[in-house]
Amino acid sequence: MSIAIAISLIVFALICSLLAVIGLPGTWLMITAVLVIEWFEPERFTWTTIGVLIGLAVLAEVLEFLSGAIGTAKAGGSKRAALGATVGGLAGAIVGSPIFPIIGTIIGSILGAGAGAILLESTKRSVPARNEMQEEESARAGTSPIRRLRRVGAGAAVGRTLSILIKGATGLAMTLTIAITAWS
Repeated sequence: MSIAIAISLIVFALICSLLAVIGLPGTWLMITAVLVIEWFEPERFTWTTIGVLIGLAVLAEVLEFLSGAIGTAKAGGSKRAALGATVGGLAGAIVGSPIFPIIGTIIGSILGAGAGAILLESTKRSVPARNEMQEEESARAGTSPIRRLRRVGAGAAVGRTLSILIKGATGLAMTLTIAITAWS
C-alpha cells in the first residue's frame, strides 16, 4: 500500500470516528473502506483484522443501545422511558445539528434523550393501586414524582453520554487497528 493511500485511509478513519460520535455509521464506513482496499489489494488486511473490526463495530452498536436503556432503568425509569430516551436522543441530534454542527448534535442528543425519557415516563399510565403504592413510597423516601422524573431524565442523559464515549473510543480503537495494519 502506498504511503498516500495509507495516510488517506487513516485520515478517513479519523473522520469516521467523529461521524460515529455524532450518531452516523462511521464504524461501518471504516469497515467498508477496508473491504474496498482489500478488494483491490488482496492480503493487505487479514481476515482476522477485518473480523476484529466488525466485532468492534457490532459491540459498539450493542453497547450504545444498552447504555441508554441501562441509564434510564438504573434511575428508575420504565421501558417506555428507555424508548423515549432513544427517540429523544435521535430527535435532539437532528434539532441540534443545524444550530451548531457536531457539538450541537452531541448536546442535542444528550438533552433529547433526557427530555424523551421524561416525556414518555410522565405520560405512562399505571394501575391505580400501584400509583398509590408509589406515592406512599415516594412520600416515605421524601421524593416527589417531579424529582423522580428528573432522576429518570438525568439517567437517560448519562446513558446517552456514555454511549457517545463508547462509540468514540471504539472508533479510535478501529482507527488504530487500521493504522497499524496500513503501515505494516
